[in-house]
Amino acid sequence: MTETSVYTVNDGRKGVTSTCFQGTQELEVNTSVGYQTSAITTTNIIQQVIDWDDLPRWMRIDPYIRRGYRRELNSFYACLRSLFYLHNELINTWSHLIPALVYLAMLMGFDVKIFRYDLKDSTTCLADWTTIQIYVVGTMICLGLSAFFHCTNAHSEAMANRLLKLDYVGICFSISVTNVSSTYFGLRDDPWLRNVYNTFCLTCALAVLLSMMAPGVDGPGAALFRVFTFLALMLSGCVPILHIFIMQGYEGVEHFPLMHTALMGLCYLAGTCFYVTHWPEKRWPTTFDIWGASHQLFHVLIALGQFIFLLGLRNALLVVYT
Repeated sequence: MTETSVYTVNDGRKGVTSTCFQGTQELEVNTSVGYQTSAITTTNIIQQVIDWDDLPRWMRIDPYIRRGYRRELNSFYACLRSLFYLHNELINTWSHLIPALVYLAMLMGFDVKIFRYDLKDSTTCLADWTTIQIYVVGTMICLGLSAFFHCTNAHSEAMANRLLKLDYVGICFSISVTNVSSTYFGLRDDPWLRNVYNTFCLTCALAVLLSMMAPGVDGPGAALFRVFTFLALMLSGCVPILHIFIMQGYEGVEHFPLMHTALMGLCYLAGTCFYVTHWPEKRWPTTFDIWGASHQLFHVLIALGQFIFLLGLRNALLVVYT
């Protein structure tokens, strides 16, 4: 005979109480306010998700994702707990949290083996080494802030709006360190021009960051504005490449990580297309609510592009020292 334990969860809103019977797997839901709640009873913890129609208005971002939403949690602890049960932000969180931890491991010393392998002289210039470490730090910040936002954006409306701005900060960090590190190695033998272009790239990044702090750039209606603004910031890093190519031809740009930059750009472009078009969930509603949604594909492709560019910086370092 199966032993049955009764657990009652008060949702914090009047008339919303869920009772789960562990062992029998039965669920009784008070539907006086129209909440459809699913519960998972694993190690005595009830984990609840709701559907689009039950969301508060501020949480309705992507109308093509219909199921698997967390409730408004109003607790950072509850948000962190959501790392360990299934909902539609879980992959968005872990797809950037895992690579962020990998970059952290690099900073703790594992990257020494990766970047000094095959070098004729293992004593690299401090500036060269620092440039790569700056890229690792900036990318880690981007991924970490993105993961933190997606983990905690069910806290409350006010907190979600603040954390979204941190997500924008992380994107600006990532693009900035990409442009600066590319320009550093590409113009390594021309410090004056290198500093001019890096100042230009950082100024563009600051301008974009300030523009992203305005409330009007948030939400689905401003998605294209954000896409084109960040795209313009990325293209600012191509200005020195174009300049040197016009002046000196291909030989002048051979120290830039061109191939890896192009591959990174393709990953970013493909990810952005998924992000803007909401494909595949727009084509097949409810099929990709939990796995394989456009924003998840966007995250994976961004992380892949960042790692590809990191390999390009490694190759640029090898060109200098081998």
